[in-house]
Amino acid sequence: MGNHLHLKVRFKDKKRMGQFLKSFAATLARAITGAKRGRKFGKFWDGLVYTRTLFTKFEELGLRGYFEGNRRERELGYQERERYLKSFNQFLYRLRRTKARTQNQLDEMSTNACSPAHK
Repeated sequence: MGNHLHLKVRFKDKKRMGQFLKSFAATLARAITGAKRGRKFGKFWDGLVYTRTLFTKFEELGLRGYFEGNRRERELGYQERERYLKSFNQFLYRLRRTKARTQNQLDEMSTNACSPAHK
């Protein structure tokens, strides 16, 4: 069993996310330690929760690759995780470059179509 966990969740707003994280952290700590509400167990968490908001499908794809890398490490070992992440990150780099090049071509086409010389 690892020393951390990853969740991919969606919320309507930051307030609801904060409420969930507070409740989830307390419930999980009680379930693992056997502590009861109202009776302190002591310190359970080593640090604060880390959150990151994803804005694009590209970022979501990166997260999926990271999750897969962690799965491979658990099942096949650290070396396999590193091999996979190296390959996956190269894939993301090529995808980003191709997407940027395509966007630049679309921008040029749009600019040329709107210029007076083409009207």
